[in-house]
Amino acid sequence: MPYQSIKLQITPAQQRKAIMGSGIRLGADQIGNGQLVMLHPMNYKKIVNAKGGVQLVLSPGEIMHTAAHNDMLPPVEEGMSGSGFFDSLWSGIKSAGKFLKDTGIGSTLADVAQGVLSPILGENVTKGLREGLRGATGVGLKASKRGKNKISVGSGLYI
Repeated sequence: MPYQSIKLQITPAQQRKAIMGSGIRLGADQIGNGQLVMLHPMNYKKIVNAKGGVQLVLSPGEIMHTAAHNDMLPPVEEGMSGSGFFDSLWSGIKSAGKFLKDTGIGSTLADVAQGVLSPILGENVTKGLREGLRGATGVGLKASKRGKNKISVGSGLYI
């Protein structure tokens, strides 16, 4: 929703009251001069149509947009942003999986699970599950020795 700007002369005491969510009383002489304040269209219409003073309650959005407009805060972006619970949960699962894979604990746990589930599901099923886990995650694969003696670009003797 686009906020509209209007000049209002708000005293420091009124600013504190507005930030705390209380209403402030603006006299006719306070409207039209001072600093720019970003207002919701309903509050803007209320002030423009006021014959004398006006009682005004600023919303948190109006306060944030005013502060951003006057370079007191970074600009307020429209829409929603950020990460939620499931993003944090998924990143935790990925880091735990990386730890289990890198330390070798994951392979040990997979071997134990294969041994425990073998009598229940059968030897062939658990072996297939273990191979599927190995192929999907790499848990249980030995580190390859290829590439260790590779010559890197720019190394060697130049004449």
